[in-house]
Amino acid sequence: MKQIRFIALWISIFIVFIAITISQAQDQPIFRIGVLDDERGALSNGARLAISQINDAGGVEGADGTIFRLELVIQSTDEVDSLENAVNALDRARVIAVIGPESTEQVLSNLPILQSLGVPILTPAIGDTVIASDSTSVLFRIRAAERLQGFALADYIINSLNITDLITLQLDRNSTASRVGFSVALSQISNTVNEQTLLLEESLEIADLVQDIITSNVQIAISFGPPDLASDLYNQLRSTGWVGLFAYNQANEDDFKNNISLDTLSGILSSTTWSIASTDGVSDDFMNSFVRNFGSAPGEIEAAGFDAINLLANAIRLPGDLSTNLTNLRDLRGVQGILSPGDLARGEMSNNVAVIQTNPLGGFDIEARYSGFERLPDGQIEEELIVEAEPTATATPDGVVITIESNRQNVRTGPGLSYDVLGQLQQGEQARVIGATIDFSWIVIEYRGQQGWLATYLLDIFGDRSSVPVVWATPPPPPPPPKNKKKTKPK
Repeated sequence: MKQIRFIALWISIFIVFIAITISQAQDQPIFRIGVLDDERGALSNGARLAISQINDAGGVEGADGTIFRLELVIQSTDEVDSLENAVNALDRARVIAVIGPESTEQVLSNLPILQSLGVPILTPAIGDTVIASDSTSVLFRIRAAERLQGFALADYIINSLNITDLITLQLDRNSTASRVGFSVALSQISNTVNEQTLLLEESLEIADLVQDIITSNVQIAISFGPPDLASDLYNQLRSTGWVGLFAYNQANEDDFKNNISLDTLSGILSSTTWSIASTDGVSDDFMNSFVRNFGSAPGEIEAAGFDAINLLANAIRLPGDLSTNLTNLRDLRGVQGILSPGDLARGEMSNNVAVIQTNPLGGFDIEARYSGFERLPDGQIEEELIVEAEPTATATPDGVVITIESNRQNVRTGPGLSYDVLGQLQQGEQARVIGATIDFSWIVIEYRGQQGWLATYLLDIFGDRSSVPVVWATPPPPPPPPKNKKKTKPK
């Protein structure tokens, strides 16, 4: 009887302890973070894992010492015209920040709605115009931009594989920006590359492109467009016995890989912002935890969602405005690599890219890693880094100033690749802008006593662009006349 009373007493104490714990958790202040994604989408899962780890560790300590719990408010954007409703729901929930939406098209077509929230919007959309289109400075990109991914792939093909003859294939109109960005990167890296370009127009079939690739005698074919068309192109190429290299910027998509036989899948090149093949400690911890919790492997979007929550948590710890704190964060070790927004252009959270290659088992091997336009040494071990609570102040340059971000960049006599090259500027060099084209795609600097033109594609630009006068360039010089070909008499 005494033993029964003793057990009953301990059960009562345990129930009281649980009740107190639940009460304390309910009384703990909460920061709500919105997610524009499906309940079980990639972004949601990455963010949910990060929030779980942070809350299990006790929450986030604010600048005044208050401990906050983080809570996700997930709103699906699956249905037509539902994003506005989702944003309104997040507004009512009083979220402090939003993660998503995922695609460039969703961001650009709903920009005013997203801006109306007045909170930081952290998106994995990689389109190069996403950040530039935001005049309110509420957009933050949590993956490396498309231009950085194109540069990494181009640099690896040229400087690591020593390839000079290649062909780029654009399989639909929507992939124009991806293909053009890659071509621009090629021209910035080397003047000796022979690039041919093909577009799958309505009058053509995949078989027509296959025949053009075979007759072009190139070393590698680089494809841009929908995964189903890319896999069809690849399968037809290999069925003809073509043995050249192949690259596709979305090779990690299941709709591409699953349509290709394992016998021919190995050796396809691509670029990504994070790969499951990453073997650093942070990636290993993230992957193991993700698989244990969700029963599936994560990808680059899940990694971006995970990093986004941790960026927000670090920004919350600092005094002041959340958007400003995000902008000033430096040297955080994320899943994607070192995250240092304070050292990047406005709105950019990450500049980490990996060049990957499919292996015989259908997975990927990492061939090279890049931080922005700089290739990292193979096998480099990143040291543990912490946030700088008070970033070092830097001098503010006068007027509009550009900084060269690539290893080197051509200075031309006019705004286009058809103009002559005057010379080159090296990475880190700066120059004051004295003019620009009306769309600001090219800028003018003073270079060796004359006007020099630079494409803004690979530049970091500081200052008020509206203060720069528009400069109209003279037409480019005509191309040299074609060489006379010997005429053959008809038989």
